[in-house]
Amino acid sequence: ALFWFFFLWEQKSAQVLQRLSFISIVTILILGRSSWAYVSLGLGLIVYFKKKILSFRLKRKMEFAIAAILAILCCVAIVYFKFGPRQGEGFEATNRIYWWLAALKMIRAHPLTGIGPGSYAIAYPYFRIVGIRNTLYAHSFPLQFAAEAGFLGLISLGWLTRELIRQIQSSQGSETLYLPTRAALIATVFLALAYGSINIDRKSTRLN
Repeated sequence: ALFWFFFLWEQKSAQVLQRLSFISIVTILILGRSSWAYVSLGLGLIVYFKKKILSFRLKRKMEFAIAAILAILCCVAIVYFKFGPRQGEGFEATNRIYWWLAALKMIRAHPLTGIGPGSYAIAYPYFRIVGIRNTLYAHSFPLQFAAEAGFLGLISLGWLTRELIRQIQSSQGSETLYLPTRAALIATVFLALAYGSINIDRKSTRLN
């Protein structure tokens, strides 16, 4: 639902089906109560409305500074609530930190080519911290990709990302990709990267 937000945002005033789809996505996001989904959506909105935000910053510097400080404080509060000392080792967000550490151990052990695509779950028992939940995923796309593909894979991903951005930018004069859709695509890419950085929607399993 999260990744369709901006595309349906542009069509929400068009047909009834698009309006209902957009309302459904907003409802799902509200019921999901995912704090990081809200943060990621906020980052995507900043990218989507960057021109208006820059204009607002130039015209109303004081209001912009206050809004920026409040946004930063909200992000800090969310991170503290998710990973703060109130959460015990059994809490999934706390476990996620140890899953990231396991991924970092894999990167250190196999920095160049990684452990192999899709091998995080297989390698995890050899790198996990005793007493922490078992998992099939690192719950962080950048860390899991780096652990599985290594630095060579990261270089390839960086090249692919650069080419994608170049293709989007070169399509500015094309009639096949009009400006609003381009803005929605770029905002969705940033949203996906932000959301995938600390969260992957997969279930973990407990080790006995």
